Amino acid sequence: MTELRKVFLFALITISVQAFIFNICLTTAENFGSQIIVNPSNPSETDSVNVLVIFQFCTQPPYVANFGSIVRRGNVFSASVTVYTPRKDEYVLEMVHTDNFTYHLGKLSAGHYVFKLFVKTFHGSERQWLEEKEFDVEAAGSGTATLPEFPTTTFIASTIMLAIITLALKTLLQQVNKHASR
Repeated sequence: MTELRKVFLFALITISVQAFIFNICLTTAENFGSQIIVNPSNPSETDSVNVLVIFQFCTQPPYVANFGSIVRRGNVFSASVTVYTPRKDEYVLEMVHTDNFTYHLGKLSAGHYVFKLFVKTFHGSERQWLEEKEFDVEAAGSGTATLPEFPTTTFIASTIMLAIITLALKTLLQQVNKHASR
């Protein structure tokens, strides 16, 4: 009887973890957010500049169908992104996920820059909009040293939580296997 309880407990923990992490159920599509991050955040002429574009979706679909290539005109960089969206009558999975892409701008001379992101949706809705991120590149040696950027605390906490859950499940499985071999 204790073996059955352990198996039931293992199944309950597994289902709970999946429900907590993935939160999957049928729902209708919701809006999504986007973020443009310049890395390093305060670049100088000696830094190789990257722009990270992140779309966070609450359902699957939508998803980014095409991030497009970057175009430079003077100090303005632009890229076109195409996002597939479901129709209003389509069911989708409720699942928070991100699609991201890094545009490599390389080393830039000192000055003021603009990154423009043209977003266009298709299928469920036909919309388009523009998002912009302005940033300055300082002359070499004129500012503070740029430090490497580290993962966010949310990422670290999620990783630790996943490691703890994995260790607990492994220990539980070892106990079940140990009792089953007797």
